[in-house]
Amino acid sequence: PLLAYLLSGIIAKLLYLITVDGRALSSLIYINVLQPVFGNKPASLVQALLMVGLIYFLVWVLYRRKIVVKL
Repeated sequence: PLLAYLLSGIIAKLLYLITVDGRALSSLIYINVLQPVFGNKPASLVQALLMVGLIYFLVWVLYRRKIVVKL
């Protein structure tokens, strides 16, 4: 759980820090990919679910490789 929390913060920051033509990568994904396909409110939900899925996948890969962060 600790690693998932850390990854969520890192990924969220990276999606806002990486810019293309002066726009954050997260907003570009939302506006150009998710919003046209799903509409306004469902696109926001899909964006959140994709983030959770990405973090879950990364933590799963680390768990399979027996990499565990403990305090």
